[in-house]
Amino acid sequence: MKEKKVKKLRIAYLKEYPIEDIIKRHIELVTEPTKELLNWDEIPTVGTDFTPRYKIIKEAKAAPRQAVLYPKYIFLLSLILERCMSNKQHSTTLLTVAMREILGKHYDDMMRTLIDMQIIVRGSDYVVGKHGRTITLINGTMGYMYTRNIQVIEYYEKIHKIISRKNKEEIQNYNDDEFVSKYNESLSLLSLIDKEGALNYINSCTFDSERSKEYYKSKIILFEKDDKKIHSIDKNKRIYHYLTNLPKSLKRFFNIKYQCDIHNSHPLLFSLFLINKYNIDNEILDKLLHINTSVCNNHYVGKQLCKSLVNNELIKKIESVPKDVYNYIYATCSGTFWDGFTDTINKMSWEQIDRGRLRWPCSVRYSILIVLRVQRENHLRNCSRSSIRMFGRLYNK
Repeated sequence: MKEKKVKKLRIAYLKEYPIEDIIKRHIELVTEPTKELLNWDEIPTVGTDFTPRYKIIKEAKAAPRQAVLYPKYIFLLSLILERCMSNKQHSTTLLTVAMREILGKHYDDMMRTLIDMQIIVRGSDYVVGKHGRTITLINGTMGYMYTRNIQVIEYYEKIHKIISRKNKEEIQNYNDDEFVSKYNESLSLLSLIDKEGALNYINSCTFDSERSKEYYKSKIILFEKDDKKIHSIDKNKRIYHYLTNLPKSLKRFFNIKYQCDIHNSHPLLFSLFLINKYNIDNEILDKLLHINTSVCNNHYVGKQLCKSLVNNELIKKIESVPKDVYNYIYATCSGTFWDGFTDTINKMSWEQIDRGRLRWPCSVRYSILIVLRVQRENHLRNCSRSSIRMFGRLYNK
């Protein structure tokens, strides 16, 4: 009789934190009542004559069985590690409702234990029903191993079903969208043609930290688990998928023949609105974009444009448009919009930046004022709201 093949799953783990030690600390925490010090204001500044008085906030629980906690911690840690390492900031979010559905009553105490052991920290940001608090990995080195634990595999299958269901709900409004269908069709053709070469390349590189290296590795290792479809579409209609955060240097190991990276793409889109608002024709734009900035600073291309057309009949059209609009259009179309920020920040000390002394380059400030002026004139109906929100965040009076 042919034996049934047992599934094998690749998981992540922390080298410095054995599961047994984590479970031990978990049991210690839950079997002790949670107390609040009532007379903290009576603690003496000199001497040790102090009798603390406590209030019981949460009663002690019965010790859970280690056999129950073991697969749950393997799954939870692996999930957090994989997600954190696939994110540049080494952070992630977990939907609490979903995690409680999978791990049951132990989930909250498990998170409390990981925080207590300083493995993770949790932020205070969350949106009910959308995403949980930000989880950031702060200690430990990640390793990989294979498990045949049936319970761990079942937990992973459950989370994949929940994520799949949630993503389908998010993009159901786009089911009939031809663009989304073709986007998914293109993503389905993506393949990793040289996995060994990609891993060898990563091992040969020098990284700022071991975690940065793990981030690169995780993008290659987790590719096989990806469904090669759109993961989600946010409220600003930005599309997220496997390639969203894939480092540029790794793209050559995939079947990607051509790629186009549009610098300062969001500010560039706003240029189209400005061109339409001020009715700037193609002839003027052609003259503008051929200005030699090796002679003229980027911030003064508007003036330079006027000088180059002194004897041209276009001068009247040009002078009817604020020069800072030309400066802005030139900076975004040449892909140098953010350079001014970088130059400014590099010349400042961290103390100046921390105290809010950062002042944006002249052309950027005026560009933001243009946005605010247009907003007051109520001409924003055809303009991307996300672009306006972006400029609002940049404004520093």
